[in-house]
Amino acid sequence: MADPGAATSAGSRAWELEQRVLQQALVAQLGMEALREPSRKALLDRICHAVFAALDIDASLILTRGDQGRLEVHSSFGEPHPAAPERRGEGAMNALDALLDRLFEEGMPKIVGDWCDSGHPSPLPGVRSSAAVAIPGPDHPYGALLAHSSLPNAFSNDDAHFLQALANIAGAATERLHAEDRYRHAALHDGLTGLPNRLALVDRLEQSLDALQRESSGLAVLFLDMDNFKGINDTLGHGAGDAFLQEVAARLRSALRPGDTVARFGGDEFVLLCPGISTPRAAGEVAERVMAVLRPPVELRGNQDSEVVHPAASIGVAQTCDPDRTAEDLFRDADIALYRAKDAGRGRAVLFRAEHATQLATQRQQEIDLRRGVEAGEMCVHYQPTIDLAHRRVTGAEALVRWAHPERGLLPPGEFLPVALRAGLMPAIGGVVMGEALREARDWPDGIHLAVNVDPHQLSDRAALRAIHAALDAADCTLQRVVLEVTEAALLDTGPTTLRALRGLRHRGVRIAIDDFGTGYSSLAYLARLPVDILKIDRSFVDQLHRPGQGEEAVAISRLIINLGHTLGLHVLAEGTETAEQLDILTDLGCDSAQGFHIGRPAPPEAFRVMVDLREGERSTGGVRQR
Repeated sequence: MADPGAATSAGSRAWELEQRVLQQALVAQLGMEALREPSRKALLDRICHAVFAALDIDASLILTRGDQGRLEVHSSFGEPHPAAPERRGEGAMNALDALLDRLFEEGMPKIVGDWCDSGHPSPLPGVRSSAAVAIPGPDHPYGALLAHSSLPNAFSNDDAHFLQALANIAGAATERLHAEDRYRHAALHDGLTGLPNRLALVDRLEQSLDALQRESSGLAVLFLDMDNFKGINDTLGHGAGDAFLQEVAARLRSALRPGDTVARFGGDEFVLLCPGISTPRAAGEVAERVMAVLRPPVELRGNQDSEVVHPAASIGVAQTCDPDRTAEDLFRDADIALYRAKDAGRGRAVLFRAEHATQLATQRQQEIDLRRGVEAGEMCVHYQPTIDLAHRRVTGAEALVRWAHPERGLLPPGEFLPVALRAGLMPAIGGVVMGEALREARDWPDGIHLAVNVDPHQLSDRAALRAIHAALDAADCTLQRVVLEVTEAALLDTGPTTLRALRGLRHRGVRIAIDDFGTGYSSLAYLARLPVDILKIDRSFVDQLHRPGQGEEAVAISRLIINLGHTLGLHVLAEGTETAEQLDILTDLGCDSAQGFHIGRPAPPEAFRVMVDLREGERSTGGVRQR
């Protein structure tokens, strides 16, 4: 005859096993959801409900730290949470606080088998047993996950492990969302001043222009260029220059009305967007108010001593009530007005007028001159080396265009690529660079890759894309050593045609790099879908790695990008490295490669070949330069 006790024990073990399997499935499911859930509130609510349902208890709740650092109820299921005054006496509050104090101090799960035997009142009427675990955070716990039952001794050690697994998911998801918030903020804000950057301002300007379609109003855009900023940097040092820009940013903020935006476009250039400005006169009054707020002197501490500086700015103003104007139109008009302000003697504000458009004739002449230069074969290519950070060896180069102007000499890209962009000459120039660089690379040693920038128009225009494939067909070098670079901003704006073009090029063996990474906002899910192999950390982050007061955040952001790239199996390269300290920090962060003036300036083909030959000689003789 079977033993009834044995049958009961076997049934109990089977039930416990079934519960553990259910709990493990919940942990796995919630772990997957935590990777993609954009709402912390929604995820914590699901975790709280999972505890309530899986353990078949009377109440579950999650406490998190509020703005003042105090624990507040974030989610709860079951009986009203113990923050409800009518359900908690002072003794109950003290008992729960004591439990949480021990939890956070010791870091181990806490189980109260029976509140009646604990010497303290239970945190909820009718609750006999409780379990609590900490939600871990990088510096201190984010909060606690608690479970309450009306039965004594309702929680086992296995239940505590289940609770801790869910709390760990909550902690990891919280840290991920915090990191994404920091990254999103960094992508849309200037690291030095904290102001919105160009990307953020363009978005707000386009929203304001859309509003003009619905409202009878206007808006103004003001371009500011700080006069003699270069002199501050040269005489007092870059630290004083940074302090000056931060003071300017603070003053501009103080001049804003509700709804206005001030952004930093880089260097000493600031832009104000002022909706609701319906007349040129009102726009002029805004410019006068800005100049007045900038006028008081500021004392700056330089490398050797302090100096009182009197800030002044040249301002170009564009105002419109026309809903058909574009952001590009207003930027162009404000820029033209800014140059007229500078020509008028600086420290002035100029409002754009229709007659200023005569300056466009100069731009057209520039475009004609550049088109002639492209057709005459005046574009040439220089090569900036990249190195492997682990061994500090040259592993490749980025092809960079120069214009050998017959009268003005060798011109850097900043002096003619904006003209090329306006004139639609980017595909033609890109084709010249691609062909010349591929011909040059065939003579390089094995293992030296070639990176070439590709304009989005080359990928979306069929003829330009055919030219890229033709250049690759004619290349007498392995396509696996070719890298095509596309900016993050361009990728964020790409349509299916461009993505298909990139996938087609990658299918041939060419590697794809995202240039200027960090200046846009690529979500993890979006990035994982892109056909890319390399992330290039934007120089704006690298530039701040050694600056006092900014280095920690720059390091955190750089580490985030490097870890993100490695998680997706991507190679990570830092651009714009100008000091040995930056190089060492990037190496310690695990960055794979780097380029910048500290490593080598762009050089003509023959000079780059000499550089590679010297490094190859060092490798063969064992004389590789180490950190």
